[in-house]
Amino acid sequence: MTIRFFAASPLVSTVSRAAICLALAAPASADVTSAQVWADMKSYMEGTGYQTTATETPTGSGLTVSDIEMSIDIPGEEEAGGTAKVLMNQIVFNDNGDGTVTVQLPATIPMQFQAEADGDIVSAGTITMTQTGANMIVSGDPNDTTYDYTAREIVVSMDDLTVEGEGVPTEQMNITMSVNDVTSQTRMTVGEMRALDQSFKAASLDYTFGMKVPEGPEQGSFIITGTMTELDAASTGQMPLDLADGTLSGFVASGMQGTGAFTFASGSSSMTGDTPDGKIMGNSSSQGGELTVGIGPDGIGYAVDVSNMATEMTVPDLPFPIALQMAKSAFNLKFPVTTSDEEQDFAFGFTLGAVTVSDMIWSLFDPAGQLPRDPATISVDLTGKATMLIDVFDPAQTATLEAGAQPGEINALDINGLEVSAVGASLTGNGGLTFDNSATGSPNGMPQPVGAIDLRLEGANALIDTLVNMGLVPQDQAMAARMMMGLFGVPQGDDTLTSKIEFTEGGGIFANGQQIQ
Repeated sequence: MTIRFFAASPLVSTVSRAAICLALAAPASADVTSAQVWADMKSYMEGTGYQTTATETPTGSGLTVSDIEMSIDIPGEEEAGGTAKVLMNQIVFNDNGDGTVTVQLPATIPMQFQAEADGDIVSAGTITMTQTGANMIVSGDPNDTTYDYTAREIVVSMDDLTVEGEGVPTEQMNITMSVNDVTSQTRMTVGEMRALDQSFKAASLDYTFGMKVPEGPEQGSFIITGTMTELDAASTGQMPLDLADGTLSGFVASGMQGTGAFTFASGSSSMTGDTPDGKIMGNSSSQGGELTVGIGPDGIGYAVDVSNMATEMTVPDLPFPIALQMAKSAFNLKFPVTTSDEEQDFAFGFTLGAVTVSDMIWSLFDPAGQLPRDPATISVDLTGKATMLIDVFDPAQTATLEAGAQPGEINALDINGLEVSAVGASLTGNGGLTFDNSATGSPNGMPQPVGAIDLRLEGANALIDTLVNMGLVPQDQAMAARMMMGLFGVPQGDDTLTSKIEFTEGGGIFANGQQIQ
């Protein structure tokens, strides 16, 4: 049986959101009743698009809600899409007599998803969330409510999966995540908007992801296990009361905004796999990291920063492990959400900082140790201005784009930093360009840039000499490279060249004052 995964991950994410919202969040101090707490929970889920059915039974101490079903349709392009459903046997609300309510969530919460394409079910499955030692206390009033939640352990596992009508046996699939010693607090304030202020802490997160294909060209198996320690997250923001219909850009235009940050102290993982060519083994570790996110009128932004990563892997074709270390791994992205005639900010950057590899890898192409083995770095930091022509979060608008058409225009690009350094040489640069989108006279039809980029190259001649001595670069190619550097660079002494590349109105390109186009 060949196992393929379709676009079920948005369904899984949507299904999980419902259970996590109920277990870890929800709406600091007055009186609140059981009925009011359930009403706000239900209002929140229905406001995000879920249809809710349940049986409500008043009790002497509060309210019992049973036979709970929360379902949502997941839209997709053309005939694609699916459904997601959260089932709970009952939630018990007990009034504590002091203006607070204790909420007893079920120990086990099944979450079902189903993905469709062209009217056929292509995948379906059940994810189960199990809580151990869970406790939730709700305080406040109906429009300003705080939920305090603790649990010894929360386990989320894939219990069954069907792909293209074929069930995946449990012995061929192992997908589990557990979060330990959880403490969470969420405050919800309801007015014209729903405001949230959330915090979350956990001692550790453990995960396992394993698959086995017993036959066919993809025959083999693998399993990945890992852990993260000292998880800490906080977020704040606001959203419209009704998110059932509309697009992300529409919600932002209506006032949705928020920021969040997630950190962890350390992480590690290991992987083993069996393939037709042999066994694969690997492990990795890091000394902590941070993820930040933001959404609002200025756009969506993501930033990830992980410190001191180390990876080692053994593959069948090599007699020794592949090992590398990296002091910094970072990535950031920001882009507009809403369409506008006005320019909007965007950003992109990444850093692979102080990368080192093992001497065994160096020995493959430099056994004599002629090349400098200094840590290598690749880093890019870009910002700019863009005009969004269509709503990229609206499938109806994106469907109108002709082949090759762009959803927006770049108006300006700033190179705040560029660095590529390795084997004793380095290239650095910065600069800024503006773009005339009405003038596309370049051969590739791109808008004409105006501006300048400054570059600095150090150690290039010494590197070329070493590569020639090693026999990796022929003399004629080395001479051609030096001629090119002489044409575009200005010597600054000590094996250093600088260059200013200028783009002028009308399509002219100059290198250090000499026109090259």
